[in-house]
Amino acid sequence: MKKLSANGLMNSRSLGIINQRIGGLLNAIVQKAIGHIFHLVSICVLLLIAHIELVDFTLRND
Repeated sequence: MKKLSANGLMNSRSLGIINQRIGGLLNAIVQKAIGHIFHLVSICVLLLIAHIELVDFTLRND
């Protein structure tokens, strides 16, 4: 069974493999992006906590 694509005739099996590769690549990119965002958010939360503790400590010692 042949399918018509932008490049001409390709069989449906190779189109399925191409779709799997693109889907897998997008999935990996999204997972990495989510991981980076989670990492940055956790660093920001830790910095915010450290800042609050430092301000609290300096105000208490005045």
